[in-house]
Amino acid sequence: WMTALSVLALVMLIVVTILILRRMLRPLNAVVQAAEDIAEGRLDIQLEAKTQDEVGALSRSFQRMADNLRRMVTDVQY
Repeated sequence: WMTALSVLALVMLIVVTILILRRMLRPLNAVVQAAEDIAEGRLDIQLEAKTQDEVGALSRSFQRMADNLRRMVTDVQY
């Protein structure tokens, strides 16, 4: 009966770990998508940096980069 309890605890730990990882990686996936959009020439991205951690800083940097690139492209066209 201790084995069943141990297995249940392990399953719960795995589920909680997966949920936490998914929540942590979701903002990073948005940055990856933004990088792919910029690489394809789509500079009208909108990233929300909701956190003050490294992923938030990366999101803000990507947003500034896309904004600057969009301005440069507009200036070159005129």
